[in-house]
Formats: sequence, structure tokens, C-alpha cells
Amino acid sequence: MGTALRGAFKLVQNFVLVGVLALALAALVPASGPATAASGNPPGNNGTVKVAELGDMDAPPDNDPHVGCTFTVEWYGFDQGPDIISHVTFESQAPTADAVLDVTGPSEVFVGADPATGAGTPTGLDGREVYTLSFHGDPHPVQGYHVKLTVNTPGSQGADKKSKVFWVKGCQAPPPSAPAIHLEKTVADADGDGIGRVGEVLTYTMTVTNTGNTVLNNVTVTDTRLGLTNAPCVGTLAVNASTTCPLLPPLTHVVTAADVTAGSVANVATATGSPPSGPPVSDDDDATIPTAGGGPLPVDLAVVKTASLAHAAPGDQVTYTLKVTSAGPGTAHNVVVTDILPSGTTFVSASPACSNSAGTVTCQLGDVTAGDDPTVTITVKMDALPGAVSDQDHQLDVTKVESQLSIFGPATQSATTQCPAGYLATDGSVRLDHVDQGTGTFADAMVLRSEATADGTGWVGTIRNDTTGQLQAKVNVVCMSNRTVSGEDHSHPVVVTGPVSTTQTYAAAGDYGFDLTCGAGMIPITPGFVFTSGDGVVTSQPINGNTGRHFKVHMTHPGAVTGSIRCLQTDLGFTLGHTHQLAVVELTGQVDVGAHAIAETSLTCPVGYKGIVAWIDFPGVSLGNDPQPITRVFRFYNPTDSTLTASYGLTCVAVRTSGGNSGSRTIVNTAAVATSSTDSDPSDNSSSATVVVTPTGVTAGGSAVVHGSSVSLRVSAETRRTVRLSLVATHRVAGTGVRPGTVLASGVAHLNGTGRVVRLGATHSAKAALRQGKVHEARLVLRGAHGAKETQKIRLR
Repeated sequence: MGTALRGAFKLVQNFVLVGVLALALAALVPASGPATAASGNPPGNNGTVKVAELGDMDAPPDNDPHVGCTFTVEWYGFDQGPDIISHVTFESQAPTADAVLDVTGPSEVFVGADPATGAGTPTGLDGREVYTLSFHGDPHPVQGYHVKLTVNTPGSQGADKKSKVFWVKGCQAPPPSAPAIHLEKTVADADGDGIGRVGEVLTYTMTVTNTGNTVLNNVTVTDTRLGLTNAPCVGTLAVNASTTCPLLPPLTHVVTAADVTAGSVANVATATGSPPSGPPVSDDDDATIPTAGGGPLPVDLAVVKTASLAHAAPGDQVTYTLKVTSAGPGTAHNVVVTDILPSGTTFVSASPACSNSAGTVTCQLGDVTAGDDPTVTITVKMDALPGAVSDQDHQLDVTKVESQLSIFGPATQSATTQCPAGYLATDGSVRLDHVDQGTGTFADAMVLRSEATADGTGWVGTIRNDTTGQLQAKVNVVCMSNRTVSGEDHSHPVVVTGPVSTTQTYAAAGDYGFDLTCGAGMIPITPGFVFTSGDGVVTSQPINGNTGRHFKVHMTHPGAVTGSIRCLQTDLGFTLGHTHQLAVVELTGQVDVGAHAIAETSLTCPVGYKGIVAWIDFPGVSLGNDPQPITRVFRFYNPTDSTLTASYGLTCVAVRTSGGNSGSRTIVNTAAVATSSTDSDPSDNSSSATVVVTPTGVTAGGSAVVHGSSVSLRVSAETRRTVRLSLVATHRVAGTGVRPGTVLASGVAHLNGTGRVVRLGATHSAKAALRQGKVHEARLVLRGAHGAKETQKIRLR
């Protein structure tokens, strides 16, 4: 039986076994032209074409036809030569000859890479390609579609044309490309009551879904009210996938008076995506919320702070618990708790919502609804107590640096003034010096930024010149050495916290205010501001005995402003077991500024002091100040028709420190809570906890009871401690061997976090004096771990 007939028989046999395929192998057609394969190669006489399942390995062809619409065609035993190229065609055959056939795959295949060998040999496989068939028309009810494959390879000798007829099941025409996109837009108001009120923040959510049958690229969103024009949403969006547009900025709108007049805030957005081919597709959606008069519901936040220990020893860890409560009725937004850790403590850890930066712990609590009571904890370690008092004093240096600004209006420019190396900024100012005559006034110059640099070693000023002429200005910074500089055998660091700040958004022009506070033993420095949108005038004044600043904000145009301070500790950092205090004095003054006039006045620090931070309170235009080290010069401009009064002040610090501190330490730690919402009662927005640190962490009662040859007294500790106690005489007792310094009684107390009465055994030399009641006062000496020691007076009865 010939090769072709054997192949045909095998295919028919396979069809019978499988029961689903029919295949016929056409007779081999002789070559119609001269051989053009590479000379020296034996002519191909067994060129074979195989229809194989996807993934079949090179093997002798079994000629099993493929039952799916995607399959592999393989070439074996064709001659070598650059022109050995097969031409591939498919066509429908009866009984489904009327079906229209679509073919995906190459129509020409190069198969002449090596000499002709048989299938299954190392070089037998000459080519492999994948084809996909789809049909338009009805299939045979049982067998599917009847297809003829023809492979014509003119350049190969002996077997240049092959035909195979086989059945294909289940292949349908692919659906046409139908790109589509869907946008779902929602809006939520800040207090969640479904009504927008003046000043309330509306937050929008965009959800874009690919509802078509092809991928979408370059998905964008346009929303005129939110200032978005073809804003990127996502780069690629798969079929049936959804996205909330991570590339978009925050989608918020602050309700205005005009929105209330309109009765609602209607907002339409359009999402657009581009398919691989064809025009872009788009969809729009609107989100509308009704508006009503009146502001958002008021909120009332409070914070309560407690400490895990009231008495501690150096090295103890103390955990502060800060509980925030909201009395409502509205939702407090962007709630932040700030805790400036006092001197004598070292940060250890805090709740996940909190972060520590240079001793300032900030906890972001988000929105707090009425009745909520979120709680955070902060753990610190108590530092070592100072040792012996130093009789040395140390010196600080205070200086100023300035930069020039010349702005040709209308324009906006910035300048940064940097402190010398080893210095930190304590204050700064943007001083307006001159405006070209006839082009405008100082009232046409707007200071948009006046604040310390991010690292606290310089000052940044930004001015918008709305005049048509030239504005001349200066950006000044007051700088203080970050350590004492007087050249002793040691120095002490100046302790300053990281920035304490808040951002407030105001939906309408008008007058507003907010407070920023420092912890106990600190004073505010570097009061600054920056308008992130809108503009206006910002001043700040000391509050609560100069432990914080009240910021007054006059908004000329609605927007957002960020205010900030840093906190300067009035105790220097520890060196050689001791510290020193900064001596601080406050100066104040007032001046009347006539209508349309400029007034200049000054404050001068006492001898031995230099000014480090100033303040003003003036309803006109502050032209800034000139921070000369000892004298601060203030300038004011009154653009009104009436006289205005300016108040001003200056904090001065002594350039030489005061005496050292040692012994026990009382640590007062204050935390404050703030919100971007209006708090109806800010009086309970801060809370303090006090911890007394002593060398042993043990406290004793002020009196002891004599029991003949022993003495009892009560001692307590809040953690497990062991302490040795001794009663030492402070006076001579006549007729006995008791002298000042004589040990009267001693003992050991093992404490387990509670108090207990300890009985001390009298010494031999003191028994008689104690028994006779001749000792009425003594000094109690407590000795704890690692040589810790403290004393106190005790009355004996």
C-alpha cells in the first residue's frame, strides 16, 4: 500500500475511533517546475503536513485532525533552500460549503531551513504555525464544519502540494469589538446628614467600569466643578474591571453661599477611555446634594490624659493614655491629637495612628462622630535625674540674617533666608519697604507665606505684588545658636520640638482664628503661616502665659491656610548630669497709627537679653519688623480713614543661662486635640498628666511611730521595688550616744506596686533614746537600685 493511501487509511481509522472527525488525504500532485532547492541535498520525497493539537511535541505525524477552532499545522521532510516557502489556504467543503470561513494565521510559511529528512528525526520538523478558524453559517448538525487545507510548496521536489480535508467542531465567529464605559459618581457631606451647608466639605467618589468587550486605555475624567479636564484616572482598564481612579487628586468641594442660594450642588462628570482601535467611548453621571442655610452641626471635642504612674524612678517607662470624646452633635473632621513630650522624657512607642518627630507626637484620628471615644497611648522612658548642681553659667548667641526681594508687579516671588551653620530659627518676618509711587499702595501687596523652613534653620517669604510698579521687601530671620557657645569644658543643647501645625479651610471671606499650644516648660517660637489657596492677613499673639499662640486670620478670598509654631524648652539639654534654665522676659507696647499713615516703633530688651520672637495685633497692614538682636523695630500702615491702634510684643532671652538644676523632677505632660470643624467649646481641648520622678521611685509618709526598739513607717511604690531605709539623727540627744548622723534604725522594704508599713530595727546606740521618746525628728535615707539615693525629713511619735 502506498504512502498516501496508508495515510488516508489511518485518518479514516482515527475518525471511526473518535467518532467525531472525517479526514481525506488528497493524492500527491507532482511538481510542475524544476527543483530549486540547494544543490547536493537529496530531493524531498516524503513532504508531510500534520494537523496537531496545540502543544503537541515534534513526533511522527498521526494526522489526527483538530476538533477545536485553534490548532497547529506542522511541516516535515521538505527540502532545504531559501525559496522553500509553503502557501497555505483553507476552504469550506460540502456539506458545509456555503459557510463563510475566516482564517487567522500566516498564508506563507518558510520550511527550507535544513535538508529533507523524515518526521521524528532530529531535523525532521521544518515548520509549525498556529491557525484559528471561525465560521459564518450553519454547521452540520453532528460533525460541525467540513474544511480543506491545502499546502503548496513549489520549490520542494517530490511532494510540493498537500491537501487535507477534516471536520472542525464548535467554532463561531468572534463577537465584534464593542467598547463601552460606565461612570458611577457619588457625593458625601462631612457630617453625613445628606445636606450641604456653607463651609461644609463635600467629598466625591468616581467609580469607572469597563462594560465593553475590549480593553480601554488612557481612561480620563472631566469634572468642571472640581477643576478636572481630561484628568488621568487609570492607564489601562481591563474588561469588566472597575477603578476609583487612583490617579485623581482628592475630589472635594466646599459649599458656598451661592450653593445654598441655588438650593443644591449639582455636579456632572464624564469618563472617557480609548479602545485599541476606533474612537474613544465615554459616559457621564451626576451627583447632586441639597443645600440648606446655616453651618454644619457644631461639634464639641474633649481630651482626657492619664499616666500609668504618678511616681517614677529614672529608667521607668510611663504610658500616657489619651482619650478623645465627642459630645456632638456633628461629626468632627480631621481630628488630630498633639503631644509635645516634656523635658526629662524619651519617646519609646505610640499607637499605630501616631508618629513621633523630634519629641512631638501627632496622632491622626480622622473623623470622630458624636459618642465616639477613640483612645491612643504614648509610652516614654523617664530620663536620668540631674547630678550635682553646676555653678557655671553658659552663653548663647542670637543674630539676624536678611534677604532682599524686588518684585515688578503684577507678579509673585519668594525668597529664603538661611541661618548660619549651627543656628536655628526662632522668628522671621516679611518686611515691606517700598512701593513705586502712583502704582499702588502697601495694601496691594499680599504676603502669602511667612514661615520657617522645613528643617527649622531658615525663613521663607512669598509676596504677591498686585501693584503695577516695583515692590521692595526683605525676608528676615532671627537665629539662635543650637548649643551654648561660651567655651567652657562642656556645652548644653538648645531643645526645640518639631513643627506644631494645623490647616484650616474657610469657605467665605471674613475673620477667623485658631490656637496652637506648647507643653509645660516651653514657649512658642517661629510662628508662621502659608496660604495653600485664597489669601488674606495672618497675625498671632501669645496665649496662656506665652505657652501658645492664637492666630487671627482675615480671609480676603476664601481658601485654606496652615499655621505653625515650634516649641522652645526653657531648660537646656542635659550634659554631665545637669542642665540650666533660660531666663525669659516679655515686653509689650502700643502705638496709634493715623489715617493713611505709616508708624514705626520699637521695643528694646534689657541689658544681657536679646529678642528671639515678636508678635503684633493690628487691624491695618503690618509692614513687618526689623529683628535687630537687642531692639525690634515694628512698622505699620493704616489704609483706612480712621486712627487704628497697634499692639505688639517681644520675647527676650538672657544670653547667659541661670543656675543648674538637680534632684527630683516633676514632669507635666500636656496633650491637645484639634479639628478642622468648628469646636463649640475649646476649653476642654487639652489635658495634662503629672509624674514625679525621684531617684528611687519610692514615697514615704511624713511621720514614723516608735515601738520601743523599733520604728514603723509607711512606704509605697507603684511598681515592684526593693529599697533600704535608714533613719539618721539630725540633732544631738543629751545623755545618749546619739549625735547628728547617727543611724537610729534601718531595714529593707520589698514593695510590689502597693504601700505597706515597714518596721525598722533600732541600732544599739539609739535604742535608749528612742525608747525614752527623746528623738522627735530624723532624716529618712532611701537607697534603691544602682546606687539611687534620696532623703526626706520624718517626724517621730
